Order: sequence, then structure tokens, then C-alpha cells
Amino acid sequence: MVDAERLPGSGRVISYAMGLRGHTNALIAAALAIPQSSICIGKRCATCGSTDHGKPYLVNAPGQAISIAHAGDWTVVASYAGPSLGIDLESTDHPMLEPSDLLTVSEARRVGELPAVDRSDALRRLWVRKEAVVKATGTGLAVPLASIALEQYDERHYLASGRLLERPMRVIDVPMGTEFDCAVAIPADQGFERVEGRIASPPPPGRSYDGSG
Repeated sequence: MVDAERLPGSGRVISYAMGLRGHTNALIAAALAIPQSSICIGKRCATCGSTDHGKPYLVNAPGQAISIAHAGDWTVVASYAGPSLGIDLESTDHPMLEPSDLLTVSEARRVGELPAVDRSDALRRLWVRKEAVVKATGTGLAVPLASIALEQYDERHYLASGRLLERPMRVIDVPMGTEFDCAVAIPADQGFERVEGRIASPPPPGRSYDGSG
């Protein structure tokens, strides 16, 4: 049984773990620094209430928010002791043309003013930030991304707001080197101290992500 009150970094640390696709439970265990046997994931759709799909949660620690994202052969999971959390991940190898219903009017103007060579990267970063927001809310693309406005207030932090969001969201860019763009989102009224990576590569042969043999 997971005791959310005793999890490392409860309330202030957004922890994440990244590794090979297909090892979601092990990566969640690594992010939380707990045994993999403690992990039991459920799903709940914020729109229809179904438990067959929707936002993932820890069945035995509902106060510990989790989120999961995939990019190619890689998976990243994030955890935070708060009401909601979203994470998204995209490979920088994948060129991005302007997706429909992504940009606000002001964002479209700013992206249009960029040199053509920089526009794909700018669009991908906007996509990742907004996807993190709708994953945190659990609504997915039922909330059009173009209805979400991002206001930057320092190098890595943004405030997301929109008429279809129940509350403003805080968005934080997660450094992933040059291979991926990544961002996490939490409610704007929730504090945190830092975003902390726990693992960024596959485990050695014969070992699991939680360090056991």
C-alpha cells in the first residue's frame, strides 16, 4: 500500500522518470522511489466518467497525481503530491507543421514573425506545453488547444489560462537535452520547489528500474 503522506518530496517536488516504452509501472516506481509492487494504476475520464480510458491515477494513493507520455520508443512519467498533473513529450526529430486549432491569434502572429527555420521548433514547444495542460485537467482535446493562452513569466515557466479551463495552470519546461521537448503542468495555485529527474536511460541488463535484480 502506498502512503501518499510518506512519499519522497510530497507536496513540493515534481518528479519524473524516463526510460524504454513498455515499462510504465517500473518508471512510476522509479519516479516515486518506491517498490514496483506498490503500483496499481486506474483510469478515469473527466468527460464521461468511464474507467476504461482517461486520466491515469494511483488506485491506492489518489492524492498523488501521475501522468504518462510517450515519444517513439520512450516513455516519461511524472508524479506530484497534488490534485492534478500533466506531462507531455515530443521528439525534436519530428518536424511539426502548424496543427489545426493549436494557436491563439497572438501566438499565430508571434510564430509567423519567426524565421521559417525556427517555426517547427516553436510549434512543437507550444504543442507540448498545451498538451501537458489538457492532460493535467483530464479533458484531453475536448478543450481546444487554441482556447488556451500561455503567458511566459520567466525562462522556463508559463501561466496557462482559457475560458474552458476550470482554473489557471502553471506550465514548466523540463530540460531533456536536444532530443526531446517536454513540459509539465500543475494548477497555478499549487506550489513546488523543483522538477527532479530520477532516471533517464534503460536499466542495466538483468536489473529493474527500481534498482532490484
